[in-house]
Amino acid sequence: MTTGRLTSSWPLAVGIDIGGTTSRAALVDQQGNILDLARRPTPAGFDELTGWIRAMYVALSAGRLAPVPLGLALPGVVDRAKGMLVRSVNLAWLERQPLVATLERDAGIRPHLTSDAEAATWAEYVQCDDSFDSFVHLRLGTGVACGVVIHGTLLPTDPARRDHWPVLIVDQSANAPQCPCGLRGCLELYASGKSLTAKARALGFQELADLQSALEAGDPRADAVIEDAARAVNTAIGNLAARFAVETVVMGGGVLTALPSLFNLVRDAYERENPEGSVAVQASRLGDDAGIIGAASLALLHNQPK
Repeated sequence: MTTGRLTSSWPLAVGIDIGGTTSRAALVDQQGNILDLARRPTPAGFDELTGWIRAMYVALSAGRLAPVPLGLALPGVVDRAKGMLVRSVNLAWLERQPLVATLERDAGIRPHLTSDAEAATWAEYVQCDDSFDSFVHLRLGTGVACGVVIHGTLLPTDPARRDHWPVLIVDQSANAPQCPCGLRGCLELYASGKSLTAKARALGFQELADLQSALEAGDPRADAVIEDAARAVNTAIGNLAARFAVETVVMGGGVLTALPSLFNLVRDAYERENPEGSVAVQASRLGDDAGIIGAASLALLHNQPK
Protein backbone atom coordinates (compact mmCIF):
# COMPACT_ATOMS: atom_id res chain seq x y z
CA MET A 1 0.00 0.00 0.00
CA THR A 2 1.16 3.54 -0.72
CA THR A 3 0.96 5.97 2.18
CA GLY A 4 1.93 9.60 2.61
CA ARG A 5 2.66 12.47 0.30
CA LEU A 6 5.81 12.92 -1.73
CA THR A 7 8.92 13.44 0.43
CA SER A 8 11.55 11.89 -1.79
CA SER A 9 14.86 13.64 -2.41
CA TRP A 10 14.83 12.37 -5.99
CA PRO A 11 14.27 15.44 -8.19
CA LEU A 12 12.69 13.84 -11.26
CA ALA A 13 10.97 10.73 -12.56
CA VAL A 14 9.68 9.49 -15.90
CA GLY A 15 6.00 8.57 -15.92
CA ILE A 16 4.50 6.49 -18.73
CA ASP A 17 0.76 5.83 -18.97
CA ILE A 18 -0.23 3.05 -21.36
CA GLY A 19 -3.86 3.60 -22.34
CA GLY A 20 -6.30 1.44 -24.23
CA THR A 21 -6.14 3.93 -27.10
CA THR A 22 -3.39 6.49 -26.44
CA SER A 23 -0.12 6.24 -24.51
CA ARG A 24 1.76 9.15 -22.92
CA ALA A 25 5.24 9.63 -21.49
CA ALA A 26 6.58 12.56 -19.50
CA LEU A 27 9.42 13.80 -17.34
CA VAL A 28 7.85 14.93 -14.06
CA ASP A 29 9.30 16.81 -11.08
CA GLN A 30 8.57 16.36 -7.37
CA GLN A 31 5.67 18.84 -7.45
CA GLY A 32 3.93 16.99 -10.27
CA ASN A 33 4.93 19.47 -12.96
CA ILE A 34 5.37 18.01 -16.44
CA LEU A 35 8.66 19.15 -17.93
CA ASP A 36 8.53 17.24 -21.21
CA LEU A 37 5.73 15.23 -22.80
CA ALA A 38 5.23 12.82 -25.69
CA ARG A 39 2.17 10.86 -26.80
CA ARG A 40 1.20 8.39 -29.48
CA PRO A 41 -1.44 5.77 -30.29
CA THR A 42 -0.84 2.76 -28.07
CA PRO A 43 1.45 0.26 -29.85
CA ALA A 44 -0.30 -2.88 -31.03
CA GLY A 45 2.27 -5.50 -30.01
CA PHE A 46 4.65 -6.35 -27.18
CA ASP A 47 7.92 -5.66 -28.99
CA GLU A 48 6.66 -2.35 -30.36
CA LEU A 49 5.39 -1.32 -26.93
CA THR A 50 8.57 -2.17 -25.04
CA GLY A 51 10.63 -0.52 -27.75
CA TRP A 52 8.64 2.70 -27.41
CA ILE A 53 8.84 2.65 -23.60
CA ARG A 54 12.60 2.14 -23.79
CA ALA A 55 13.03 4.93 -26.35
CA MET A 56 10.90 7.34 -24.28
CA TYR A 57 12.78 6.56 -21.09
CA VAL A 58 16.16 7.08 -22.75
CA ALA A 59 15.07 10.35 -24.38
CA LEU A 60 13.39 11.82 -21.30
CA SER A 61 16.12 10.85 -18.83
CA ALA A 62 19.05 11.82 -21.06
CA GLY A 63 21.73 14.00 -19.49
CA ARG A 64 20.87 13.21 -15.87
CA LEU A 65 23.76 12.52 -13.50
CA ALA A 66 21.86 9.80 -11.61
CA PRO A 67 19.38 7.18 -12.78
CA VAL A 68 15.86 8.55 -13.08
CA PRO A 69 13.06 6.37 -11.64
CA LEU A 70 10.47 5.09 -14.10
CA GLY A 71 6.81 4.68 -13.23
CA LEU A 72 4.67 2.65 -15.60
CA ALA A 73 0.86 2.75 -15.44
CA LEU A 74 -1.05 -0.05 -17.19
CA PRO A 75 -4.75 -0.40 -18.05
CA GLY A 76 -5.90 -3.30 -15.91
CA VAL A 77 -4.83 -5.49 -13.00
CA VAL A 78 -1.11 -5.44 -12.26
CA ASP A 79 0.98 -8.05 -10.45
CA ARG A 80 4.03 -6.16 -9.21
CA ALA A 81 5.71 -9.27 -7.81
CA LYS A 82 5.62 -10.92 -11.24
CA GLY A 83 6.28 -7.66 -13.09
CA MET A 84 3.39 -7.94 -15.50
CA LEU A 85 -0.16 -7.03 -16.42
CA VAL A 86 -2.39 -9.97 -15.53
CA ARG A 87 -5.80 -8.74 -16.66
CA SER A 88 -6.81 -6.10 -19.20
CA VAL A 89 -10.14 -5.81 -20.97
CA ASN A 90 -8.74 -3.49 -23.64
CA LEU A 91 -5.15 -4.79 -24.08
CA ALA A 92 -5.59 -8.52 -23.69
CA TRP A 93 -2.47 -9.18 -25.81
CA LEU A 94 -0.33 -7.62 -23.04
CA GLU A 95 -1.53 -9.99 -20.34
CA ARG A 96 1.18 -12.21 -18.79
CA GLN A 97 3.94 -10.66 -20.90
CA PRO A 98 7.30 -10.26 -19.04
CA LEU A 99 7.17 -6.48 -19.14
CA VAL A 100 9.43 -5.59 -16.21
CA ALA A 101 12.01 -8.27 -17.03
CA THR A 102 12.16 -7.13 -20.66
CA LEU A 103 12.60 -3.45 -19.78
CA GLU A 104 15.17 -4.26 -17.11
CA ARG A 105 17.15 -6.26 -19.66
CA ASP A 106 16.81 -3.83 -22.57
CA ALA A 107 16.74 -0.44 -20.85
CA GLY A 108 18.67 -1.15 -17.66
CA ILE A 109 15.85 0.19 -15.49
CA ARG A 110 13.31 -1.62 -13.34
CA PRO A 111 10.01 0.28 -13.64
CA HIS A 112 7.56 0.63 -10.77
CA LEU A 113 4.34 -0.88 -12.08
CA THR A 114 0.91 0.40 -11.14
CA SER A 115 -2.56 0.28 -12.62
CA ASP A 116 -3.67 3.35 -14.53
CA ALA A 117 -6.50 3.84 -12.03
CA GLU A 118 -4.14 3.74 -9.04
CA ALA A 119 -1.72 6.16 -10.71
CA ALA A 120 -4.41 8.66 -11.63
CA THR A 121 -6.05 8.36 -8.21
CA TRP A 122 -2.81 9.05 -6.37
CA ALA A 123 -2.06 12.08 -8.56
CA GLU A 124 -5.53 13.56 -8.05
CA TYR A 125 -5.37 12.92 -4.30
CA VAL A 126 -1.95 14.52 -3.86
CA GLN A 127 -3.07 17.57 -5.85
CA CYS A 128 -6.10 18.19 -3.60
CA ASP A 129 -5.89 21.13 -1.23
CA ASP A 130 -7.39 19.11 1.63
CA SER A 131 -6.78 15.68 3.06
CA PHE A 132 -9.77 13.34 3.06
CA ASP A 133 -10.44 10.29 5.18
CA SER A 134 -11.95 8.65 2.10
CA PHE A 135 -11.28 9.71 -1.49
CA VAL A 136 -12.27 8.07 -4.78
CA HIS A 137 -11.19 8.77 -8.32
CA LEU A 138 -13.57 7.43 -10.97
CA ARG A 139 -12.01 7.38 -14.41
CA LEU A 140 -13.97 7.05 -17.64
CA GLY A 141 -11.56 6.36 -20.48
CA THR A 142 -11.48 3.65 -23.14
CA GLY A 143 -12.46 1.49 -20.18
CA VAL A 144 -13.76 2.34 -16.71
CA ALA A 145 -11.78 2.10 -13.48
CA CYS A 146 -11.56 3.62 -10.03
CA GLY A 147 -9.05 4.01 -7.22
CA VAL A 148 -9.54 4.61 -3.51
CA VAL A 149 -7.45 6.41 -0.88
CA ILE A 150 -8.39 5.73 2.77
CA HIS A 151 -6.69 7.77 5.53
CA GLY A 152 -3.87 8.70 3.16
CA THR A 153 -3.31 5.13 1.96
CA LEU A 154 -3.83 4.07 -1.64
CA LEU A 155 -5.69 0.76 -1.64
CA PRO A 156 -3.90 -1.73 -3.90
CA THR A 157 -5.68 -3.83 -6.48
CA ASP A 158 -5.73 -7.55 -5.74
CA PRO A 159 -3.61 -9.13 -8.52
CA ALA A 160 -5.83 -12.22 -8.38
CA ARG A 161 -8.88 -10.21 -9.50
CA ARG A 162 -9.94 -10.86 -13.08
CA ASP A 163 -13.00 -8.64 -13.40
CA HIS A 164 -14.25 -5.16 -12.53
CA TRP A 165 -14.82 -4.13 -8.94
CA PRO A 166 -18.25 -5.43 -7.87
CA VAL A 167 -18.91 -1.94 -6.54
CA LEU A 168 -18.98 -0.78 -10.19
CA ILE A 169 -21.89 -3.05 -11.09
CA VAL A 170 -24.76 -0.68 -11.87
CA ASP A 171 -27.40 -3.10 -13.16
CA GLN A 172 -28.38 -5.94 -10.83
CA SER A 173 -31.29 -7.17 -12.94
CA ALA A 174 -31.51 -10.74 -14.23
CA ASN A 175 -31.20 -9.57 -17.86
CA ALA A 176 -28.25 -7.21 -17.27
CA PRO A 177 -25.84 -7.29 -20.24
CA GLN A 178 -22.60 -9.23 -19.88
CA CYS A 179 -19.36 -7.29 -19.68
CA PRO A 180 -16.14 -8.53 -21.36
CA CYS A 181 -14.72 -8.86 -17.82
CA GLY A 182 -17.16 -11.71 -17.17
CA LEU A 183 -19.58 -9.93 -14.82
CA ARG A 184 -22.98 -8.51 -15.72
CA GLY A 185 -24.18 -4.93 -15.53
CA CYS A 186 -20.76 -3.26 -15.16
CA LEU A 187 -20.40 0.51 -15.50
CA GLU A 188 -18.02 -0.25 -18.40
CA LEU A 189 -21.05 -1.14 -20.57
CA TYR A 190 -22.72 2.23 -20.03
CA ALA A 191 -20.05 4.90 -19.59
CA SER A 192 -16.74 3.75 -21.09
CA GLY A 193 -15.37 5.40 -24.20
CA LYS A 194 -15.56 2.09 -26.03
CA SER A 195 -19.23 1.58 -25.18
CA LEU A 196 -20.32 5.18 -25.78
CA THR A 197 -18.46 5.36 -29.10
CA ALA A 198 -20.25 2.21 -30.27
CA LYS A 199 -23.60 3.73 -29.27
CA ALA A 200 -22.73 7.01 -31.01
CA ARG A 201 -21.80 5.20 -34.23
CA ALA A 202 -25.03 3.19 -34.12
CA LEU A 203 -26.79 6.57 -34.31
CA GLY A 204 -24.70 7.68 -37.29
CA PHE A 205 -22.09 9.73 -35.43
CA GLN A 206 -18.36 9.10 -35.70
CA GLU A 207 -16.83 10.28 -32.43
CA LEU A 208 -17.90 11.21 -28.90
CA ALA A 209 -17.40 14.88 -29.73
CA ASP A 210 -20.12 14.48 -32.40
CA LEU A 211 -22.43 13.11 -29.71
CA GLN A 212 -21.72 16.19 -27.58
CA SER A 213 -22.50 18.48 -30.54
CA ALA A 214 -25.75 16.61 -31.20
CA LEU A 215 -26.70 16.96 -27.56
CA GLU A 216 -26.09 20.71 -27.67
CA ALA A 217 -28.22 20.87 -30.82
CA GLY A 218 -31.11 19.24 -28.97
CA ASP A 219 -30.96 15.81 -30.60
CA PRO A 220 -33.12 13.55 -28.36
CA ARG A 221 -31.15 10.44 -29.39
CA ALA A 222 -27.93 11.92 -28.03
CA ASP A 223 -29.76 13.06 -24.93
CA ALA A 224 -30.98 9.52 -24.26
CA VAL A 225 -27.47 8.04 -24.54
CA ILE A 226 -25.92 10.64 -22.23
CA GLU A 227 -28.69 10.40 -19.66
CA ASP A 228 -28.38 6.61 -19.59
CA ALA A 229 -24.64 6.95 -18.95
CA ALA A 230 -25.22 9.56 -16.25
CA ARG A 231 -27.69 7.31 -14.41
CA ALA A 232 -25.18 4.48 -14.46
CA VAL A 233 -22.38 6.70 -13.15
CA ASN A 234 -24.60 8.00 -10.36
CA THR A 235 -25.41 4.44 -9.34
CA ALA A 236 -21.69 3.67 -9.20
CA ILE A 237 -21.02 6.76 -7.08
CA GLY A 238 -23.78 5.70 -4.70
CA ASN A 239 -22.21 2.23 -4.45
CA LEU A 240 -18.77 3.73 -3.76
CA ALA A 241 -20.17 6.11 -1.15
CA ALA A 242 -21.89 3.26 0.67
CA ARG A 243 -18.88 0.92 0.50
CA PHE A 244 -16.11 3.35 1.47
CA ALA A 245 -17.94 6.21 3.27
CA VAL A 246 -16.60 8.47 0.54
CA GLU A 247 -16.31 12.20 1.13
CA THR A 248 -15.10 13.18 -2.34
CA VAL A 249 -15.39 11.57 -5.77
CA VAL A 250 -13.20 13.10 -8.46
CA MET A 251 -14.18 12.17 -12.01
CA GLY A 252 -11.80 12.21 -14.95
CA GLY A 253 -10.83 10.51 -18.19
CA GLY A 254 -11.12 11.07 -21.91
CA VAL A 255 -14.88 10.45 -21.98
CA LEU A 256 -15.49 13.55 -19.87
CA THR A 257 -13.12 15.58 -22.03
CA ALA A 258 -15.18 14.70 -25.09
CA LEU A 259 -18.55 14.79 -23.28
CA PRO A 260 -18.44 17.58 -20.67
CA SER A 261 -22.23 17.43 -20.47
CA LEU A 262 -21.93 13.98 -18.91
CA PHE A 263 -20.05 15.31 -15.89
CA ASN A 264 -22.53 18.16 -15.48
CA LEU A 265 -25.47 15.75 -15.56
CA VAL A 266 -23.83 13.44 -13.01
CA ARG A 267 -22.91 16.23 -10.61
CA ASP A 268 -26.25 18.01 -10.85
CA ALA A 269 -28.25 14.80 -10.44
CA TYR A 270 -26.19 13.60 -7.51
CA GLU A 271 -26.46 16.95 -5.72
CA ARG A 272 -30.20 17.04 -6.38
CA GLU A 273 -30.70 13.50 -5.05
CA ASN A 274 -28.37 14.05 -2.07
CA PRO A 275 -29.24 17.54 -0.81
CA GLU A 276 -27.31 17.12 2.43
CA GLY A 277 -24.11 17.08 0.40
CA SER A 278 -22.48 14.09 2.08
CA VAL A 279 -20.41 13.38 -1.04
CA ALA A 280 -18.75 16.05 -3.17
CA VAL A 281 -18.56 15.20 -6.89
CA GLN A 282 -15.72 17.12 -8.53
CA ALA A 283 -14.03 17.25 -11.91
CA SER A 284 -10.44 16.11 -12.37
CA ARG A 285 -7.81 18.79 -11.84
CA LEU A 286 -5.20 16.99 -13.92
CA GLY A 287 -7.20 15.68 -16.86
CA ASP A 288 -5.31 13.32 -19.16
CA ASP A 289 -2.08 14.08 -17.27
CA ALA A 290 -3.22 12.30 -14.09
CA GLY A 291 -1.88 8.89 -15.11
CA ILE A 292 1.63 10.01 -16.03
CA ILE A 293 1.93 12.33 -13.02
CA GLY A 294 0.74 9.57 -10.69
CA ALA A 295 3.02 6.96 -12.25
CA ALA A 296 6.02 9.27 -11.81
CA SER A 297 5.03 10.25 -8.26
CA LEU A 298 4.65 6.61 -7.20
CA ALA A 299 8.03 5.78 -8.76
CA LEU A 300 9.60 8.60 -6.74
CA LEU A 301 8.03 7.29 -3.54
CA HIS A 302 9.05 3.73 -4.34
CA ASN A 303 12.65 4.82 -4.98
CA GLN A 304 13.13 6.99 -1.91
CA PRO A 305 16.60 6.52 -0.41
CA LYS A 306 16.46 4.28 2.65
